[in-house]
Amino acid sequence: MHRIIYNTYNANNYNRAKIDVLILADYEDDRALSLLTKLNEKGVEISYIIALNYIGAEEIDKLSLFPYIVNCMTASQITALPVGNNPKEFVARLNNINTEIGLSDKNIIVDISCMHIPEIFTLLKFLKMKCDDISIEVAYSFPFDYNFPQEPFTSFSSYDGDLQVKEMPGFSGSSERAEFKKFIVFFGFEGLLTKKVVEDATNNQLLLVNSFPSYYLKYKDISIINNYDLVHRLNGKIAYVPADNPFEVYNFLEKELNESSESYCVAPLSTKLVALGVCLYALKKGNVRVVYPVPEAYNLHKTNQSTNTVIYTVKL
Repeated sequence: MHRIIYNTYNANNYNRAKIDVLILADYEDDRALSLLTKLNEKGVEISYIIALNYIGAEEIDKLSLFPYIVNCMTASQITALPVGNNPKEFVARLNNINTEIGLSDKNIIVDISCMHIPEIFTLLKFLKMKCDDISIEVAYSFPFDYNFPQEPFTSFSSYDGDLQVKEMPGFSGSSERAEFKKFIVFFGFEGLLTKKVVEDATNNQLLLVNSFPSYYLKYKDISIINNYDLVHRLNGKIAYVPADNPFEVYNFLEKELNESSESYCVAPLSTKLVALGVCLYALKKGNVRVVYPVPEAYNLHKTNQSTNTVIYTVKL
């Protein structure tokens, strides 16, 4: 069994004086600048800020993205990285940035708080290929509350339009066949996402995994409520992982799967920290195919404010 030694700490305890590269998302959620604000309060020097641009502007306006962070505006080189809908073009833009600044010898923090899950996988895969066998830090700011525009607990929606289940680029697994020994789905708030990815799965293939304990006690049953039909179909047989510990997710997959020639499929529909754990496992193993229901468009405002920001040290 491959064991990982990991480190987790609160961003309030960050003690480095300088960061070479900070990668974050330019987003409308309040959490988008939580980490950057904390680093600025500590006087941390940041050489390069790479902002994944989901909003659609061709260039990032420093005053609008960093309205109160004078140090970052004056001392950092800020680069807009348009995401778009084409993963190949996204990777090409990442490669251009890597050519310009060189990532392999830099200390890097990736703030995944407002990144979409497909970009988290693509970005970490890219960094592993360009900076293999180095440690990076991954930050996440926990939301104070989720945005339920109508009915409490059942009206949360992260997307608009139709869904299309796609394979994560670079995470194809070890088999070209459509059959898998096991299909593990980490489900979250949105039952439609789960239904979309499991519509062709059989019961003997499928393992549902819920995140428990959730970030807050009041949310502990919401995923069950919104996925009730599928949970009932499986007679309530589900597994559990922590919502906030990617390393425990890695350990869970290590126990559930093996390194034989069998092929497995995983869908990370839960929290971004659960998705991070899936990503770390899939980067280490070659027999895991990762799929995700990609929508036509994402809702840009999904959470309200933030509480604490946690940093996880991971080795690629």
